[in-house]
Amino acid sequence: MASNDKNALADHDSGKEELAKRFKQNPFVFIGTLIVLVLVIISFVLVPAIVPEAGGIAQKSLTFGSWNGKPITYAGGSYFASQRDYYTRLYQYYRINNDSRNQEYEIWQRAFNDTVARTAILETMKRAGYEPPKSLVNKTVAQMPEFQENGRFSTAKYHQFDSAARLSIIQETKDNIISKRYVDDLKGVLSSSKEADFIGRIAKQQRSFKFAAIPYDSYPESEVADYISKNPDDFKLLHLSQISIDTDQKDAQKVLESIRKGDTSFEDAARSQSKDSYAERGGDAGVRSAFEFDSMLNSKDDRLKLSALNAGDISEVYKTYSGWAFFRAEEAPKDTDVSNKETIDKVRYHLLSDERGTVEDYFIERAQELAARTEVAGFDAAAAAMDISISEFGPLPINYGDSTLFTTLSSQGVTVLGDDAAKNENFWRKAFSAKVNKASEPIVLSGSTGDFVAVIYPTEAVTQDESIIDGIKNNFTSFWLEETVNSSLDNAIMNSKKLENNFSQTYINLFFSNQQGADQSSLILE
Repeated sequence: MASNDKNALADHDSGKEELAKRFKQNPFVFIGTLIVLVLVIISFVLVPAIVPEAGGIAQKSLTFGSWNGKPITYAGGSYFASQRDYYTRLYQYYRINNDSRNQEYEIWQRAFNDTVARTAILETMKRAGYEPPKSLVNKTVAQMPEFQENGRFSTAKYHQFDSAARLSIIQETKDNIISKRYVDDLKGVLSSSKEADFIGRIAKQQRSFKFAAIPYDSYPESEVADYISKNPDDFKLLHLSQISIDTDQKDAQKVLESIRKGDTSFEDAARSQSKDSYAERGGDAGVRSAFEFDSMLNSKDDRLKLSALNAGDISEVYKTYSGWAFFRAEEAPKDTDVSNKETIDKVRYHLLSDERGTVEDYFIERAQELAARTEVAGFDAAAAAMDISISEFGPLPINYGDSTLFTTLSSQGVTVLGDDAAKNENFWRKAFSAKVNKASEPIVLSGSTGDFVAVIYPTEAVTQDESIIDGIKNNFTSFWLEETVNSSLDNAIMNSKKLENNFSQTYINLFFSNQQGADQSSLILE
């Protein structure tokens, strides 16, 4: 369908961001060009069915599936065949996809999808009882390039086609009109006269910004060490051996009693009874920080009891998340060495994973300090004094979701923002509620390189010219809405229960007749 054509052309022209750039540079030329392209490439509505067939395969008749019981068949002169030839020319003209194997598959796939959509639309309109006016059909046929001479309809050229061909042209024209009427009606249902005005209002007010990001992974070693000193029991180093039982508490208690009575050693009981990765080592679990047992034990109180064991002590049986366990202390607990970088990194990871509130509070305070300093020294000087890097972006409107109707946040080159900020309501709310030349409140965000707390500093508020607003509104009604309708329609039809889709297997059977070919075909379908 049309959306497929437009996607192909957009890929060829370096994607949506390039289109947005061109629009910003010259909106009227951009919109005019885009409208022409749309009119040229809306395949299932406007592409003529009267095209020369490629040789060889054109003579075959193959069924690739069905819509509501009606076969989707490729045959010479069919709509399916005309779409295949159309996409072949399109790919050749724009040099889309140099991989000939995948290109051929894509061409056939698009032609199939178009045929399914067309079949579905025509069936729907037939059930609705719609028939295009004969006068409209005749007028449309008369305007076809094949029948023009000196700018007027030529009866002689028309009669150069035999009666069967003329009937085919008339039927194809009727089908084109029916399909276009369906899409136009659907477009009308999904839009209202006030939507374009709403789009215009969004685009009208724009802002430019400076932006400071304070990443969580910059959490300083001094803060980690301070956290350890305030919570020493959580970070004591424990050298323990353990026996894990996965049945019930009574079984665990029996094993513990046999060790205490001296009927068996801890090591032997671990090797014969324990159900964890330490069993083969006689239960020796090595040295771990106390907080690491929080992920194993149901109760923090039980973990605190472990921290109190002296060398040689054996604990009681504790409930774990996977069963039951008891422990023996191999050494007395030791305090964490806060001068050890490996230890600091381990605790920092723990804080970022399990105590994010502590880290977040720290960076929010830093962001608030930046905002306070900005009031005195200005944003740039305050950020430099705190060794915080800044970026700039804009002007752009409130573009929630990064719609390509407007300047996108992702096109601004602020890589730290990633994709999440554009869909973060709090980001847009604070960015556009902060006063110009005044720092925003701290904003917690996730970006391409991790989580961070941000401060946004609006530097300028811009009101777009009415001519630009009119261009955006026109782009919305003439291109964007149609693209959305076509995309939604494609998705609904191709995922309908009415569709029996045998395209892939039929394509393989058509082009790959031996095992080697079948192996190659699997590459196409990956």
